[in-house]
Amino acid sequence: MPIYTEVTAQVQQEVQALPPASMSVRFVSALSLALEHLEAHRDELADHFAHALRHKESPVFSPDDPMRQALGRVITYATDTVKPDEIEDMTNLLYAFYGMVVLFWLYDRTPETRATRALVDFMGDMIKILRPMMMMPLFSKALIKVSGIMNLVFKQTP
Repeated sequence: MPIYTEVTAQVQQEVQALPPASMSVRFVSALSLALEHLEAHRDELADHFAHALRHKESPVFSPDDPMRQALGRVITYATDTVKPDEIEDMTNLLYAFYGMVVLFWLYDRTPETRATRALVDFMGDMIKILRPMMMMPLFSKALIKVSGIMNLVFKQTP
């Protein structure tokens, strides 16, 4: 879908300009930028996401999705980034969160999508709370495992 790719490529450029901050702040900023840019195309995106759920061929939830790269930058340039060998796994996890938030947002009928805003803020709070635990080896193993699970769906290659 050209409009999705175009819009998320714009978000990717704006994410590159985000100032240094914690991973949670940068993730919330990236999600907010994405939703802000996607809003003008909401009906078209709803149709496209419905299509993407039924068909394998889609730029959404693909390895080439600009949002995947944007979220990789969110992590890489965070002031509290993860270890270099964990960046890809963390990117996969945040990308899966992004996909869930977009699907939630498409269904959200609250005034001014307040429920989605609350979900985005909650996810930022959870990352902030979980970030210190990411230093523990057990968490690293869990991150690798959940990333592998998410890859089965969100990073399929044709």
